[in-house]
Amino acid sequence: MQKTRSPRRLMRLSALAAGAMLLAACGGGFEASGAGEHLLLTVEKRDMNTAFAARRIAEWAGVGESAIGYAGLKDRHAVTRQRFSVWLPKKVAPDIAALQSDELRVLDHAWHSRKLPRGALAGNHF
Repeated sequence: MQKTRSPRRLMRLSALAAGAMLLAACGGGFEASGAGEHLLLTVEKRDMNTAFAARRIAEWAGVGESAIGYAGLKDRHAVTRQRFSVWLPKKVAPDIAALQSDELRVLDHAWHSRKLPRGALAGNHF
């Protein structure tokens, strides 16, 4: 007798077969305050690791890589959602549309008073 697979399991197998996993990192306990010098970005990345995304965000913002914060590292070979912070003291944020591409989409942005610290994750969702 053949084992019946649940629709959820079939969806997961289908996504894996297509080579696309969606991994999401939540910045648990680090919600935007609405004011401050750090711009929090929630992005979706495709085939791009965290370090490359951080460099691209730094170039877009006109700041050094040390001004970019992120909570953890994400796989390059996946579609992932991740949060970054950009320290922009006494600056206006550049146009978000200029950061958008097929590989990197900004899903949300808001201001905060602190840099996103390493390890500020509620968890990964597969």
